[in-house]
Amino acid sequence: MRCRRGDRGDAAVHKKGTLFEGSVLGIFVTRGGTRAKGGLLSLKNPRDRVSRRDDLDAREVSDNFSGGRPKSNRRRRLTILVLVVCAVVTALVAVDYLKHYGRIYPGVEIGNVALGGKTPEEARAALEERTAALKEVRFTGPEESTLSADKLGVDFDVRSSVEGAYDVGRRGGILGRIGDRIEATWGTVSVPAVVDYKQDVARSEIQNLAAQANEKPQDAYVSVSGSKANAVDSREGYAVDVEATMQNVDQALKGISGEAEVVGGTQEPATLTPAAQTAADKAGKAMSAPIVLTSGSQQWKLSPEEIGQTLSFTPQGGEIQVDLGQSRLRDALSKVYDDLEADPVEAGFEFNSNGGISVTKGQKGTKIEDDKLFGAIESGLFNGQRSYEVPVVTTDPKLTTDQAEKLKPTQLLGSYRTNYAIEQPIVPDTYEE
Repeated sequence: MRCRRGDRGDAAVHKKGTLFEGSVLGIFVTRGGTRAKGGLLSLKNPRDRVSRRDDLDAREVSDNFSGGRPKSNRRRRLTILVLVVCAVVTALVAVDYLKHYGRIYPGVEIGNVALGGKTPEEARAALEERTAALKEVRFTGPEESTLSADKLGVDFDVRSSVEGAYDVGRRGGILGRIGDRIEATWGTVSVPAVVDYKQDVARSEIQNLAAQANEKPQDAYVSVSGSKANAVDSREGYAVDVEATMQNVDQALKGISGEAEVVGGTQEPATLTPAAQTAADKAGKAMSAPIVLTSGSQQWKLSPEEIGQTLSFTPQGGEIQVDLGQSRLRDALSKVYDDLEADPVEAGFEFNSNGGISVTKGQKGTKIEDDKLFGAIESGLFNGQRSYEVPVVTTDPKLTTDQAEKLKPTQLLGSYRTNYAIEQPIVPDTYEE
């Protein structure tokens, strides 16, 4: 194999394992080497391969600079902006903290007592003065009442209350503190007072108020007077919400206002006035004229007043059902029943003076068919019908005349006589003293 001088020199260098600084050939040998794995030398010019690889590396570097530089710049600017904002916020928080060090932040209050700008000692003095002036809790609403603070056992923890006010803007994470400060700056932050009281006493007082104020709702109904039917208006009810009022008592003490509203709500009746008016109109139509009942040649009348006494009114699903009460109708038709109904008379037997047996004749009875009569009147009365035929049927006795004739004894089977003595009653002896 022939080798160029440069190749032999390079091979010698590779064999010794040394590199020339700055030599292109040295760089090529370091990256890939000119010797194959089996020890053979490449006949390709190393400078050509180095030149080609350098071209590729240069192109890659150029691509990286052309495509990645704008993204890197945007990220860098965003990072710088975030750091600047954080630094400014931190600085503002630090300045605000140092400015109000040892004092409650402005805009903080307990109840109606403004504590902003005060030291904890000044805040405790102001709060003690206000809580000492609270002598009672006043209930406002339909029924007003007052309950003394002593009876309620009201006990304000002023120190803990002030500590809660001082912690506003100083507790929690940085975002929570900033939120409290912004809220206090543009408005007010109300901190509830720490207070203890006898809840059972307050509940008992509210229940007493409820007993006086509560009123059941009044359903509308129909009132019949003579032959007139009138609708009586419905009325709303009222009920005190004990639990909601208890919450108002709690807020009145924590807010040091001493005024608690009695919470209540209206209760709607189940039957409203329009339903009663509809039923009254229907009843008025039924009583618009008398009704006539006939049976053969007999005739009876029911006046509008008597008709009104037979009507029944039943609330159902928000409406009022108008019907005929059968027991009331039976009472109103008592004269008809007396004239038409008769109990059957059973046949019997009796002894003649000559010792024979004769049959006493039975008699059929009469009975009004209630279901037919009531059904006819109820279906026709509200549709303007005024005349009705009374349905009457006959009823047989249990023992008819024919049956008695068949059962009548026809001969004497025998006779007997008994003798008995009547004993005198024993009268006890009497003694006189």
